[in-house]
Amino acid sequence: MARIKPTLAPSQGEVRSLPKPTHVDEEQTWTFTFRFFRQIENFGFDGANLNSAWFSSLFSRLCDLSQKKLSDFMQDKALQGKAGYRYHPINWMQKNIPIQRAELDWLPAVYKDNEAEYPIIQFQISRANGRVVGFFDERWNFNVLLLDPLHNIQPSRDYGYAVNHCTPLACEYTTLQSKMSKISKAHCQDPACGFRQSVEEVSAASFNLPPNAVIHFIDNDLAEAANRHISNGKVSCLTEILEYGIIYLEN
Repeated sequence: MARIKPTLAPSQGEVRSLPKPTHVDEEQTWTFTFRFFRQIENFGFDGANLNSAWFSSLFSRLCDLSQKKLSDFMQDKALQGKAGYRYHPINWMQKNIPIQRAELDWLPAVYKDNEAEYPIIQFQISRANGRVVGFFDERWNFNVLLLDPLHNIQPSRDYGYAVNHCTPLACEYTTLQSKMSKISKAHCQDPACGFRQSVEEVSAASFNLPPNAVIHFIDNDLAEAANRHISNGKVSCLTEILEYGIIYLEN
């Protein structure tokens, strides 16, 4: 399927309209990918006072859009607008906007540096629950970049263009990684102390590995059995137990 180019203003080269659905398969519905999703400053979960109802609203909105045909949605301006999903490209000139497109540095240049072909778009979860920020790629999959529960991507005049601060909320693995990093930067006054060097060696051994970390919770009985098998020498570690299980299933 050919990528549809938006109409450009002949003098300024700026996006004048959203990509047209002319070449979108008539049966194609919204599909979402989170391959480029990140939490960053002002677009994180920590400090946003989110609860289970917020996440329920988010998934309800994604489910709702997933049932809509792109061709129909793109032609329905009323649905896109204030009465519906508040779907529109980000205005990077908005007063007090806390981020610029160039700061999306985890996004591949083929997307990040091509604003005309891949405009960054927002749509609302609901009026109270904030926005989803992302873009359509060459396959017309919507790539979620940021979640904006505090309406920071387009600060509102009604609220004095205020930006409400929130930060990334780490998982157990990234929290441990962050703590180890902070410890390794601690200043020991004794030049003979090998503490910092030892911590740095542990950090390097723990975190500079292929990104196949697994965090899983098991029942106490299973944990005791696993530790018993390690103690009696049947296996050397929990990873070996996992490997035996995978090999058993493969065979």
